Amino acid sequence: MTNAAAALYGFFSSFGIPAYSRNNIPDNVTMPYITYDVTIPEPLSTTLIHASVFYRSTSFTEILQKCDQIEAAIGTGITLPTPGGFIALFRDDRTPFAQEQPDPEKNVRAMYLTMILHANTV
Repeated sequence: MTNAAAALYGFFSSFGIPAYSRNNIPDNVTMPYITYDVTIPEPLSTTLIHASVFYRSTSFTEILQKCDQIEAAIGTGITLPTPGGFIALFRDDRTPFAQEQPDPEKNVRAMYLTMILHANTV
Protein backbone atom coordinates (compact mmCIF):
# COMPACT_ATOMS: atom_id res chain seq x y z
CA MET A 1 0.00 0.00 0.00
CA THR A 2 2.86 2.38 0.71
CA ASN A 3 4.03 2.19 -2.89
CA ALA A 4 0.55 2.89 -4.25
CA ALA A 5 0.13 5.87 -1.89
CA ALA A 6 3.48 7.23 -3.09
CA ALA A 7 2.36 6.85 -6.72
CA LEU A 8 -0.83 8.80 -5.99
CA TYR A 9 1.16 11.54 -4.29
CA GLY A 10 3.54 11.71 -7.25
CA PHE A 11 0.66 12.00 -9.72
CA PHE A 12 -1.33 14.65 -7.87
CA SER A 13 1.85 16.61 -7.06
CA SER A 14 2.81 16.83 -10.73
CA PHE A 15 0.47 19.70 -11.62
CA GLY A 16 2.45 22.66 -10.32
CA ILE A 17 0.51 23.16 -7.09
CA PRO A 18 0.86 21.35 -3.73
CA ALA A 19 -1.07 18.13 -3.19
CA TYR A 20 -2.05 16.60 0.14
CA SER A 21 -3.93 13.52 1.19
CA ARG A 22 -7.44 14.57 2.20
CA ASN A 23 -6.78 14.16 5.93
CA ASN A 24 -3.25 15.57 5.94
CA ILE A 25 -3.68 19.24 4.97
CA PRO A 26 -1.17 21.41 6.84
CA ASP A 27 -2.39 24.23 9.07
CA ASN A 28 -2.39 27.63 7.40
CA VAL A 29 -2.08 26.15 3.90
CA THR A 30 -2.47 28.65 1.09
CA MET A 31 -4.43 28.06 -2.09
CA PRO A 32 -4.24 26.73 -4.72
CA TYR A 33 -3.82 23.09 -3.76
CA ILE A 34 -5.15 19.59 -4.48
CA THR A 35 -6.41 17.04 -1.98
CA TYR A 36 -6.88 13.37 -2.83
CA ASP A 37 -8.10 10.17 -1.23
CA VAL A 38 -5.58 7.51 -0.30
CA THR A 39 -7.84 4.60 -1.15
CA ILE A 40 -6.08 1.44 -2.28
CA PRO A 41 -8.17 -1.60 -3.19
CA GLU A 42 -7.01 -5.18 -2.99
CA PRO A 43 -4.68 -6.29 -5.83
CA LEU A 44 -6.47 -6.70 -9.17
CA SER A 45 -9.47 -4.74 -7.87
CA THR A 46 -10.92 -1.32 -8.60
CA THR A 47 -12.44 1.44 -6.52
CA LEU A 48 -13.63 5.00 -6.95
CA ILE A 49 -11.16 7.64 -5.84
CA HIS A 50 -11.74 11.35 -5.42
CA ALA A 51 -9.65 14.47 -5.45
CA SER A 52 -10.51 18.12 -4.93
CA VAL A 53 -8.92 21.22 -6.38
CA PHE A 54 -9.08 24.49 -4.42
CA TYR A 55 -8.39 28.04 -5.62
CA ARG A 56 -8.94 31.35 -3.89
CA SER A 57 -10.70 33.30 -6.62
CA THR A 58 -14.06 34.62 -7.74
CA SER A 59 -13.43 33.23 -11.22
CA PHE A 60 -13.55 29.65 -12.46
CA THR A 61 -10.88 30.18 -15.13
CA GLU A 62 -7.81 28.97 -13.23
CA ILE A 63 -9.47 26.09 -11.42
CA LEU A 64 -11.11 24.77 -14.59
CA GLN A 65 -7.78 24.99 -16.44
CA LYS A 66 -6.18 22.91 -13.66
CA CYS A 67 -9.01 20.35 -13.82
CA ASP A 68 -8.57 20.18 -17.61
CA GLN A 69 -4.85 19.57 -17.08
CA ILE A 70 -5.54 16.68 -14.67
CA GLU A 71 -8.18 15.20 -16.98
CA ALA A 72 -5.80 15.42 -19.96
CA ALA A 73 -3.07 13.67 -17.95
CA ILE A 74 -5.45 10.78 -17.23
CA GLY A 75 -6.63 10.66 -20.84
CA THR A 76 -8.10 7.24 -21.55
CA GLY A 77 -6.17 5.88 -18.57
CA ILE A 78 -2.80 6.48 -16.96
CA THR A 79 -0.55 3.86 -15.44
CA LEU A 80 1.46 4.85 -12.38
CA PRO A 81 4.28 2.37 -11.79
CA THR A 82 5.10 1.12 -8.30
CA PRO A 83 7.91 -1.21 -7.19
CA GLY A 84 5.33 -4.01 -6.83
CA GLY A 85 3.33 -3.44 -10.02
CA PHE A 86 1.22 -0.40 -10.89
CA ILE A 87 -1.95 1.48 -10.22
CA ALA A 88 -4.02 2.93 -13.03
CA LEU A 89 -6.40 5.88 -13.01
CA PHE A 90 -9.35 6.15 -15.39
CA ARG A 91 -12.23 8.57 -15.81
CA ASP A 92 -15.56 7.07 -14.74
CA ASP A 93 -17.92 7.35 -17.72
CA ARG A 94 -20.96 7.14 -15.42
CA THR A 95 -20.00 10.16 -13.30
CA PRO A 96 -18.90 13.65 -14.31
CA PHE A 97 -15.13 14.00 -13.95
CA ALA A 98 -15.35 17.41 -12.26
CA GLN A 99 -18.19 18.87 -10.22
CA GLU A 100 -18.31 22.23 -8.47
CA GLN A 101 -18.43 22.00 -4.71
CA PRO A 102 -19.94 24.81 -2.66
CA ASP A 103 -17.75 26.63 -0.18
CA PRO A 104 -18.98 29.00 2.54
CA GLU A 105 -16.36 31.55 1.46
CA LYS A 106 -17.51 33.44 -1.63
CA ASN A 107 -13.96 33.81 -2.95
CA VAL A 108 -13.09 30.09 -2.83
CA ARG A 109 -13.66 27.81 -5.79
CA ALA A 110 -13.58 24.04 -5.28
CA MET A 111 -13.97 21.24 -7.82
CA TYR A 112 -14.55 17.58 -6.85
CA LEU A 113 -12.97 15.03 -9.20
CA THR A 114 -14.06 11.41 -9.58
CA MET A 115 -11.83 8.66 -11.00
CA ILE A 116 -11.55 4.89 -11.02
CA LEU A 117 -8.40 3.39 -9.52
CA HIS A 118 -7.30 -0.07 -10.59
CA ALA A 119 -4.63 -1.71 -8.43
CA ASN A 120 -2.23 -4.24 -9.93
CA THR A 121 0.12 -4.39 -6.99
CA VAL A 122 1.55 -6.98 -4.68
